[in-house]
Amino acid sequence: MNMDIEGNVSTKKIYYIKINVKYIFVDEISMITKELWRRLAFVKRATGVKFLSIGDDKQLPPVEDDKVKDYFNHPAVKYLCINNKNILTVIKRFNPELKEHLNNVEKVDIRKFPFKETQINIAHTHKTRKAVDKKWNDRLKTADTLHLPIIEGDEKHGQDIYVYQKCPLIARKNDNKRQMYFNNETFEVIAYDEDNVYLFTERPDDTGEFQIYSIEVAHADIQKLFYYCSTIHKVQGSTITECFTIWDWNHICI
Repeated sequence: MNMDIEGNVSTKKIYYIKINVKYIFVDEISMITKELWRRLAFVKRATGVKFLSIGDDKQLPPVEDDKVKDYFNHPAVKYLCINNKNILTVIKRFNPELKEHLNNVEKVDIRKFPFKETQINIAHTHKTRKAVDKKWNDRLKTADTLHLPIIEGDEKHGQDIYVYQKCPLIARKNDNKRQMYFNNETFEVIAYDEDNVYLFTERPDDTGEFQIYSIEVAHADIQKLFYYCSTIHKVQGSTITECFTIWDWNHICI
């Protein structure tokens, strides 16, 4: 959404919405910050457009300095949805047995989930994510591994990594323009040369059949776009069918 220097929605965008848009759908609303809710409320006041917001109130709160206790019952959210709220009660996505454990997410008995190492890892903090990245990277790297040093200025999130054949890499963000990769999509390294790393994944086509999809990424972009271990905020809303390892239980289940 276009904004001016003060973070307000542009007049041009407001006019376009008012003339052309009847509905705005907002997904994963548990992750939306106070600042974005402010902008959405402004859009509604300026255009009268109708909002449909979708989300799960048991997911993690948004990453922001101000800790608002309950956005789902906040006056701004109620204003956007004209005080209408529908709660779905039929489970369509969760494993029913697992859902029983998660009825109270703050009191999960982790003894029922013994720790097992897998190559799909979810951490709560970036410190843990980087430690898990290094652990698996050091364990699986080969003699002809490609070393990619940390990006200058990205010390908080980045680190030295090693890339090798069959190395799994997880996309950090969406490529909205070319759709080369999507947030949390897992790729595998096919090969690499002096300039690029070559990756592939499987994606379903329009009929549901899986097809091989390959991309090439410049060395300088690998760490900007991919990593090994995800943070729990990144995987919200994702479907994982393989076994995975959760780290930082002390942060997640209090």
